[in-house]
Amino acid sequence: VFAFMKNVIDSCDRKVQSLKNERDRTVGSLEREKSKLKAQNDALEIEKFCKEQDVQELALEKLALEAEKLKQEQAAKVAAQDKLRLEKKNQELIAAASQAPYKLPYFWDGDHVNGEKGQLRDAYVEGGYNWKQAQVMLNGLIHPKCNENLKKGDPLNSICAAPFRRKVSPFRMVRMQRLENQQAYQRFKVHEANVILDVEKLPQRELDQILSQRPSYSSTWLEKLEVRNGLQRMANTRYLLHGTKREHLPEIMRHGLRAVYARSSNTNFYGKGIYFADTSCKSNQYTDDDAGERVILICRVVLGRSHHLKTMQTGLTNAPDGYHSCYVNSDTARANSNQLHNEYMIYNDVECYPEFVLTYIM
Repeated sequence: VFAFMKNVIDSCDRKVQSLKNERDRTVGSLEREKSKLKAQNDALEIEKFCKEQDVQELALEKLALEAEKLKQEQAAKVAAQDKLRLEKKNQELIAAASQAPYKLPYFWDGDHVNGEKGQLRDAYVEGGYNWKQAQVMLNGLIHPKCNENLKKGDPLNSICAAPFRRKVSPFRMVRMQRLENQQAYQRFKVHEANVILDVEKLPQRELDQILSQRPSYSSTWLEKLEVRNGLQRMANTRYLLHGTKREHLPEIMRHGLRAVYARSSNTNFYGKGIYFADTSCKSNQYTDDDAGERVILICRVVLGRSHHLKTMQTGLTNAPDGYHSCYVNSDTARANSNQLHNEYMIYNDVECYPEFVLTYIM
């Protein structure tokens, strides 16, 4: 009986264990199915989320494209309005110039009845006084920091100084010419007269500051030319330098320097204007970079009340309200360093007149 009962108990234990094992297998299978379903649901949720994100990204991309299109349309509209404004102002100045009583410079020669096309006069003989003084001026108006490194014979960090390494007098004059363009000159004189009217309204303190302003670097010859050629101190008109490519000379002869070309450039640190310098090494940066002839212009520039820019302002298309021009110096901060050379910016064609063309080689 005892053995029989023991067998029955063992049999029951085996059945219980078998049922437990079956239960564990069933539970495990259910858990796996549950995990599988959860993974499938998670995948579906992720896929749904990704699709929603894609839709949102497409919508955002579409909005960005529309915003960029609107921005471009707005920029084109502003540029068109700016161009129309400049053309209107130029037309007004042309009309005013035709009635203006301004005399042409006494040293001009030739027939200027049809002077709107402009003429380059070879009025200065090689080796003559002005020719020699122009060469002295170019070699004398190298920035002091560049000159210091020149004397040491060290390579220079400044881009302007690259052609000057180990050379005492890097500029050698080839010829000096004078630009005679009656229409451009008359427009310039009308603007100069308008600036004088503005400046005369300023308080005496500001007026005294304008009358005492001088470019940081100048030559005795240029200062004498300013007096002899009647540059208007009340308008703060100065002789400044502008480097250009030889290929641009025909266009400059016809129309003078054009601010509209600067407005199409994206590389101007201080706005879309016409830039000038009081150092020859800075102007040399913008000339032809080959081994041939290069060109620097000596320009009459009406600075009037000039605004000092302390930082880069690439979006400028006009001088700030109440000012006629802008300038920067070593106090002006640029992207990674301070400005080295002085530069002067105007934002309208009529604010300058390119008078002398200096052709030289390095």
